[in-house]
Parts: sequence; structure tokens; C-alpha cells
Amino acid sequence: MRSMFRGIYAEIAEEETARLVENGITEKKVTADAVKMSIRRGNPRLQARFVEIANARKETRRQFEALREAV
Repeated sequence: MRSMFRGIYAEIAEEETARLVENGITEKKVTADAVKMSIRRGNPRLQARFVEIANARKETRRQFEALREAV
């Protein structure tokens, strides 16, 4: 579970870095640790994105498990 969460933090960090670049800020890079700390501090936008990605991954995993059992 921990590695799945780490991947989610990294994915959100990439999205946030891309958002900064879109806004013309190219000298900053968002790290997974910064995202993790921001989520823990209560950033509602990042918390919602984290839950969205986690639920999508859980659903994908559930679908693969169902396929594996069906075979």
C-alpha cells in the first residue's frame, strides 16, 4: 500500500509541476514529499485529487483481480 501511495504523490507532483509551467513558472519543481506534506496539512484540492487517483487504482486492481479469478 505504501508504494502505491508514493506513486500517487509523485503523479500529483508531476501534475502540479506541469500546472506551474502552464502559468509561466519554469524554475520550480514540485516534489512528492512537498505534495505529501501539503495533503497532510489539509490542502483540499490535493486531498481530493489523491482520493480520486487512489480510488481509480483500487478499482483497476479490483477489475484485474476479477479477471484473474475468471480465468
